[in-house]
Amino acid sequence: MGAESLRGANPDLAACISAFVVFSLFAFLTFLPFTFGEGVLRRPGLDRSPLTWGRDPLQALAVSTLAMLGIALGAWFHISGSGDVGFWMVASLWCLFAGLVFGQIIGYAIFHKRIETV
Repeated sequence: MGAESLRGANPDLAACISAFVVFSLFAFLTFLPFTFGEGVLRRPGLDRSPLTWGRDPLQALAVSTLAMLGIALGAWFHISGSGDVGFWMVASLWCLFAGLVFGQIIGYAIFHKRIETV
């Protein structure tokens, strides 16, 4: 952890990339439990509760993605004057949002036949 060994390293970029990867996996793995057997996933809609991860994971995932977008936009609008720390904080929030979106795109592409359009 000495200064010489950390020179040239960018732990903020590593945190941003790892957040993207972890949230992409999380979003993709949300699809898996319902794809085995006769499980059917319902598309997200405005008429259902977002608090039912066990029964309606795509609804909860969609609302979580919209919430993460709001958090990232809010941080982006308040970034002025915060320096490098503020920049990497906002970049990390955008990586979280991008990871959720990327994982959902992959999940929808692979499991589109298991999703009903009620």
